[in-house]
Amino acid sequence: VLYASTRARTVTGEDSGELVTAAYQLGVAHPPGYPIWVLLTKGFQALFSGLNPADAAALGSSFTTAAAIGILALVAFRLTRSVAASLFGAWCVGVGEEIWNHATIAEIYPLTLFILASCLLLFMRWQEQPTRSRFFWLTLLYGCGLANHPTFHLFLPVFGIAAICVRPRILLDWRTLALGFLGLALPHLAYLETFIAAASGPYLSWGVQPTLRSVFGHYIREIYSIGPPKTTQAGVKVVEQLGFASSYALAKLTLPGIIAGLVGLGMVFRGNRVV
Repeated sequence: VLYASTRARTVTGEDSGELVTAAYQLGVAHPPGYPIWVLLTKGFQALFSGLNPADAAALGSSFTTAAAIGILALVAFRLTRSVAASLFGAWCVGVGEEIWNHATIAEIYPLTLFILASCLLLFMRWQEQPTRSRFFWLTLLYGCGLANHPTFHLFLPVFGIAAICVRPRILLDWRTLALGFLGLALPHLAYLETFIAAASGPYLSWGVQPTLRSVFGHYIREIYSIGPPKTTQAGVKVVEQLGFASSYALAKLTLPGIIAGLVGLGMVFRGNRVV
């Protein structure tokens, strides 16, 4: 209700106009293409056909973010065993500037947050009962994340290390590993949408051709290599980037937030749920 009542009713800034168009025409969004988001948002546009496409896409973001915050509350409850702390923490995340912003416009980040929160919940369920079926569903959902946004490639080693910490013998269980790789791979079949879209010549195509090489090139963001050469990735550049990111994070901190965060960490340590 909070997100839907404050959502944008028309096109906004950032990538809103392009993403709304890609979903409405089942076209090709900017790299890596986001076919899962495109198909899901097209569903929202069809379901809420009485709204204009941008409004329906923003409403989809509202639903998706609300679901993500609800799942984060469940994750927090499993960590702290406190209903009050879980709801308070989830609400603090949900009304944060970045989360609320993207929950009210057409953006891919709400779906990314939903998948990530769901993966955390499924990982904890697998941790409690490490069966092959639970591991498959976890990797299948994580594969949706890989097919949706590049940041999931950065999180993958973290999930892999955590899985080994929870169950070291998984490295010797080839059946579980095979199911895991299958789960990670299957969601990439969604890129058939990009292939079909390119073949139908949509208004928004980013120059993608109906070939595996072209679709894969879009997935790995080849088009961004065109243009002026980028500066070399030197150590000084990495330090500067980390400095900017740290400054942004520090600017968002508040005293109540720091206190609540420390209390939450204490509850996690007390429950021996660090891993």
